[in-house]
Amino acid sequence: MVDEDVSCFENETCGHLVSGMEFHDFLFDNVTPPEKIKNYVLTPKVQMLGDQGAMIAFIRLTQFIDRSGRPMSIRSEETRVYRKQNGRWMMIHFHRSGAHNSIPAN
Repeated sequence: MVDEDVSCFENETCGHLVSGMEFHDFLFDNVTPPEKIKNYVLTPKVQMLGDQGAMIAFIRLTQFIDRSGRPMSIRSEETRVYRKQNGRWMMIHFHRSGAHNSIPAN
């Protein structure tokens, strides 16, 4: 699903374009995720880029229980670009903006 040379802009890259899985592997290996997490893809817009490419833009709403037990929500904007490789759709780039402050879900 993800190309080994995937490139990205996201909050964790501090404004830099990062390529490859090494950056993400470090995060996934060293961050303890909340015990309960739920992601929603809202208002997706898919555009085909010929028969070998596609792009999707959407709002991601993430809900989770923080360490103090409070339900929280974070909203971010994402764009992902896919290329068909050997019959499989592989993500080759993504851009995530926002990750607006956690909002207690009441």
